[in-house]
Amino acid sequence: MHEKAKSAHADVKSLIRDIENLSKVRVLVMEDDPDHLMVIRRNLNIELESQKVEVQLVLSGTVAEFIENVKRNRLAALVIDIHLGLENGVDLADDLIKQGLIKCPIVFISGVEPTDETKAKIRHLGATFFHKPILANEWTEIVGHIKDSIR
Repeated sequence: MHEKAKSAHADVKSLIRDIENLSKVRVLVMEDDPDHLMVIRRNLNIELESQKVEVQLVLSGTVAEFIENVKRNRLAALVIDIHLGLENGVDLADDLIKQGLIKCPIVFISGVEPTDETKAKIRHLGATFFHKPILANEWTEIVGHIKDSIR
């Protein structure tokens, strides 16, 4: 009986965590370069705090982690690197939109100029693109997109 009680307690704690997670607004960042991920995290946090926007950043370093976070979190916006090793962030987002998993604004970032085809797809998705390194005023614009999505 003691094991059943422990298991039930763990289930209740898990349920409480799930309920708390549903009430939090999150911005999901997909960047496969750990150094870039740290810079994005720092700059977004600074800008979010300065504009008094209360969201939680969720960071993904792998495509599998990103997909799991998309499925699990209530998202206000996505910030996605276009070049994810062998994956293309735009194609990945497009697939997840078609599956009904993404319904929030998307900001794509890349250190490389996207092809005309990729630019057309970004426009088709209604997304925004910023070239890395992202300038201070561009972080303000990115946070503006986030603020618009949580109103």
